[in-house]
Amino acid sequence: MLRFWQLFAVLCLASLAQCKPNTTESFAHNVVLDAGEVMTVYWNFNDTSITFEIHGRTEGWVGIGISPSGSMANADIMVGWVKNGVATITDRHGQSVNGYPPQDTVQNVELLEGMEVDGYTVIKFRRLLVTCDSEDIDITADTVKMIYAWGLTDPVGDDIAFGNVHEASNKGVKSIVLLNPAGSDEVMFPEGETHLTFDLVNDQFHVPAEDTYYNCHLIKLPDMADKHHLVKVEPIIQAGHELNVHHMLVYHCTDDANITLVNEDATCYSSNMPEDFHSCEFVIIAWAIGGGSFHFPKHAGYPLGTPDAPKYVVLETHYDNPEIKSDIVDSSGLRFYYTPDLRTHDSGIMEVGHVVSGFTDIIPPNAETFLDYGECTENCLGSHMKMEGQDSLNVFAVLLHSHLLGRELTLKHVRNGTELPYLAKDSSYDFNFQETRFLSEERVLNQGDSMQMICNYNSLDRSTVTLGGLSTSEEMCLSYVYYYPKMSLGFCESEADLFLLLQHFGIAMVR
Repeated sequence: MLRFWQLFAVLCLASLAQCKPNTTESFAHNVVLDAGEVMTVYWNFNDTSITFEIHGRTEGWVGIGISPSGSMANADIMVGWVKNGVATITDRHGQSVNGYPPQDTVQNVELLEGMEVDGYTVIKFRRLLVTCDSEDIDITADTVKMIYAWGLTDPVGDDIAFGNVHEASNKGVKSIVLLNPAGSDEVMFPEGETHLTFDLVNDQFHVPAEDTYYNCHLIKLPDMADKHHLVKVEPIIQAGHELNVHHMLVYHCTDDANITLVNEDATCYSSNMPEDFHSCEFVIIAWAIGGGSFHFPKHAGYPLGTPDAPKYVVLETHYDNPEIKSDIVDSSGLRFYYTPDLRTHDSGIMEVGHVVSGFTDIIPPNAETFLDYGECTENCLGSHMKMEGQDSLNVFAVLLHSHLLGRELTLKHVRNGTELPYLAKDSSYDFNFQETRFLSEERVLNQGDSMQMICNYNSLDRSTVTLGGLSTSEEMCLSYVYYYPKMSLGFCESEADLFLLLQHFGIAMVR
């Protein structure tokens, strides 16, 4: 009896097309590693282990690794191939940037399946998240740099040789979060739910020749006679602009009766911003560079089509243009998926952390570590909960955000003066990869609870003070917290007292 992959290969050959093989099981996660879409990695995980399935468009070997720096040095590497119908997976470690990765003394990878299908090599294997092996790297919820490579031929002997690895020009690195509980459409959408879409995009916007520019684009949402729920947000990044579109926020405009400048642009936060934009200040969606699609949980969605729901929004796009190019014309944005099949809860989002300020957010130069704190105090959070009749909130996802100096970001949860397990943390923060993270289990915020956002900065490459601000070269310390049931609280932040700060530095304030 033909196995599914053998039958699939026959069908592909019969159609005279090079087909992508099916996966051997349903995987909640996947990422295409290279621009040519040669290497794709699929994975599932549980509390103790992770299962990978590599699909490489080659009849040679394929390899992935977890690297502290993005190079082979000190990386935890797994390389596999199928030769003469026999599949092999090897556990290896990198010793230098471009050197040969020898096999580990202890092999902590378990081969599950391997095959060659219509020009693809497929290797499926499992390993523990924590192996207690000094030659391996623990797999955590932090951002990791996944290195990858492939060769066009199988090893000549029983193992890859130095030449196989050294000569492989097909290689690269990609930042990902392996242990993000969020999954694919198949996992996150309720069965039978109806979906509609609309796009919020910049309209051929000519990005100024400036290092940093914030564009605000005013958009009218589709008319809805009845209540709907927003259930998924997908980035639409114009090809070639992946490193220019740093982050996008969507703001709810509350004074819709006086809005006339639909589809118009304005410089965000400028003194001459038109009145039409002034009421657009409550964030409903946040996306940042490197992030993928964001799904709401099956039992919650952001409400649309109600009397108090947004009819107009502002798409804020932070353009990063370090080369000061004058020829960037961009139509990037976000695609909204919404449904008339209402879910149980209305969800909201609040911005938590340190107020963006150049007066009270001061980071010294040449510091290996410097901590910045922002508080969502129990008075701020609790008073809004009490006012809106909410005894508790359920947090389900968090986006952590800082700029170039950020190294470790943590959102803490405090109750009655006692620190509970953190809500979100990334000990290997990557400015170019900012993914919204689902919590492994929803967390309850009660009246009287508070949140503390902590950013650990490294300024060893700076010779001058870094201030808080909007520019990429300035800093922020923020998180965007997704929760339900929805409240009107959009910001819960703090900043240092300016007079106390000046007093600390011995500066007299003349009134």
